Amino acid sequence: ILGFVAKGSFGTILKVLDCGREKVCAVKVVPKVEVLRRDTLKQCKEEVSIQVERGQGTTGIGDSPAVSPVPAVCTYCSAGDLHARWQAAGRFAEATVRLFAAELVLVLVYLHDLGIVHRDVKMENILLDERG
Repeated sequence: ILGFVAKGSFGTILKVLDCGREKVCAVKVVPKVEVLRRDTLKQCKEEVSIQVERGQGTTGIGDSPAVSPVPAVCTYCSAGDLHARWQAAGRFAEATVRLFAAELVLVLVYLHDLGIVHRDVKMENILLDERG
């Protein structure tokens, strides 16, 4: 474990080193007790299966078994989320807003084509890699 990334409503995201692949990853850890208490096992499994798709603009699950929603190993997005970048910048130039909007539309169209509706689109859930 290299550090803490974020705390979401369903679990904690940690930055970890995958020693076997010598690669930095993110691990979403959701306590099984919480999954069972909230009756969200189906939702967690669906989230993992969606991320396994490794689609355009989405993070992919590594070697996490699809039968268990806990933990989910994902690509680590080193630049954080769009909300943090926006807060640090104060405001974005119009060209930057246009770029992020276009990228978001592409991802949402891709998910829609797969029959997936993202129910929590917000700046905090748009992760950025080192290229932005």
